[in-house]
Amino acid sequence: SSCVNRTMLLEVLTLAELSIEQIVITPESIREGDLVGVRVYVRNSGQEEASSISVRCQNGNNLIAIRSISILQPGELGGVTCDWLVSQSGLNTISVEVDRANEVSEGDENNNIQSVSVEVLDSNSDKTSSSDSIEATTVWIATFIGLAIIIGLFTILAPGKIKKLD
Repeated sequence: SSCVNRTMLLEVLTLAELSIEQIVITPESIREGDLVGVRVYVRNSGQEEASSISVRCQNGNNLIAIRSISILQPGELGGVTCDWLVSQSGLNTISVEVDRANEVSEGDENNNIQSVSVEVLDSNSDKTSSSDSIEATTVWIATFIGLAIIIGLFTILAPGKIKKLD
């Protein structure tokens, strides 16, 4: 009979696993020149905590912002907001990349990029919203009419001229 003796060394490695869960852009109706919030939700679905997580937001080749999440525990969801000043109308592609420098060790590095397309209206297009601003000429006309009414009421309601009695 023979006997075989084997020694196995098993090394178990737990890693963080970052992924972009959702990109929310508010408001829904965007015009050229608007300041828009791009909210990015990042989840750590791994077994290890992740720290110093960079989130990079871009519009095409133009950098919008780079934000950071200090720490995400396993299973935790974190969020950052990139403020985007819209510079061109038409179809814009917002791309978000998490951990671009690969500072966080992950099992899958290929799920760190996500993109979303946004339609931006021209700033000169028809204004259909009831919350649109009032034009400056309308404000000036209303101000002059209001002042004329106040002066007229003051003239009518003011006491008469004071006379000296002998």
